[in-house]
Amino acid sequence: MDIFKRLKQEHQQFREILGRLLKTTSRTADRREEMISQLYSEMGPHLLAEEEVLYPVFLDKKSEHENGVTYEEEHRLAKQLLQELSDMPKDDDNWKPRLRVLNTLFEYHAGMEEKQIFKRAKEIAGPDKVKQLSQRYEEAYEEAKQSQMAPMSM
Repeated sequence: MDIFKRLKQEHQQFREILGRLLKTTSRTADRREEMISQLYSEMGPHLLAEEEVLYPVFLDKKSEHENGVTYEEEHRLAKQLLQELSDMPKDDDNWKPRLRVLNTLFEYHAGMEEKQIFKRAKEIAGPDKVKQLSQRYEEAYEEAKQSQMAPMSM
């Protein structure tokens, strides 16, 4: 599957999970635990594989390097928030506000990717390299999924 179609599908899956999480309360801590675990297990490999495969397209091009660093920084913050949400008690008063911050960051970042970043990556990479990126993303995602027993590296 084309890397950009796959990433958009994954973004939609994250939107759905985040939407369900935002509807929870401290009284539904068990549901929060289950859903944040699902989000962690799916979003973690997505973030790591994107960093490994997609962002070098920007980092390796001098005129796009700063953008690539920005995308990585947004990922670092998302991983930090996701880790904190996974680790903290699900009935903590700060849990839902932190989730809202993650959701805001995700919506901003995914929106930018879908509206601008993916288009620019296609232009920089060209059609042949997009096929390679698609294959490499699949491999990197699976590798990250297999190694996700440990917390995500920041």
